[in-house]
Amino acid sequence: MRIAIRAAVMCLLFVSTPVAAEKVSWYGIGDGSGSHTAEGKRFNPHALGAAHRKWKFGTKVRVTYKGKSLCIPITDRGPFKKGRELDVTYEVARQLGMLKAGVVDLQVKKGC
Repeated sequence: MRIAIRAAVMCLLFVSTPVAAEKVSWYGIGDGSGSHTAEGKRFNPHALGAAHRKWKFGTKVRVTYKGKSLCIPITDRGPFKKGRELDVTYEVARQLGMLKAGVVDLQVKKGC
């Protein structure tokens, strides 16, 4: 019984953990389309992807902006501007509706 109660409490703590709001920008159109990512693959601004300085390539990240949410993989290194946590591809920015804003506060959660 105690184990079940502990498990329930841990689930509640995990579910109620707030998601961090991070400064996020986008890149892609005119930013080296056709070049290679740090992962070694050809960069495609119309694919779902993101750049992070430390997370492993392939790590899935849930990003949410104004009620829209996407699960995207880490495919590149960056951002290289101070104070930004993540760079997302043009396609991610388009689907989330953040193209005009350029830099926004997104909810970023590691794992999908």
